[in-house]
Amino acid sequence: MRLVMICVMVAGLWLVGSLMDSQAEERREGDVMLGAVGLRGAVSWPNKGESYHAYELFVTLPLQWRWAWPQGWEVSSNIEMSIGELRADGKRGLMVAAAPGIAWRRQSWRRLSLLANVGVALLSEYDFGAQILGGPVQFILSPGIDYQLWPQWHLSYRYRHVSNAALYHPNPGLELHFLGLSYRFESNG
Repeated sequence: MRLVMICVMVAGLWLVGSLMDSQAEERREGDVMLGAVGLRGAVSWPNKGESYHAYELFVTLPLQWRWAWPQGWEVSSNIEMSIGELRADGKRGLMVAAAPGIAWRRQSWRRLSLLANVGVALLSEYDFGAQILGGPVQFILSPGIDYQLWPQWHLSYRYRHVSNAALYHPNPGLELHFLGLSYRFESNG
């Protein structure tokens, strides 16, 4: 329960800071504060005898940094926050994550984006029977692909590597494969 309180406070402080920062800047028409909300579900290939499942609710907040090249390439930055459940071997745990990232696309391929996020996750449970993830603090690497189904609705695939980066012993790592559906508050144009 203490872990949940800490996560909520950190997320709240970050959100308040973002709101205050955005109020200080002059916002242009068309700028949005909330990029997307969505749901994802994941499975893992059996890892040391354990098969993991995860479910999460996520929000993506666009950041101010964007780059565009004359050849049609475009990179935008964001931060993604999620809260969900990780389960294996009859055990369940809360997983809260925050990960800055980028979306890379080409103007001529507006429906398709390549994604990459790197961040931190906090787990309320890290002992899943045959596999112990080491401790509550985990690092995540999450490349993926996003496809625009309709103007605001997107389907995505995410590979997520979860590891404690040798903060604890053991450091087995975990690979999850997520499918997600999201609603974006801005379209790809």
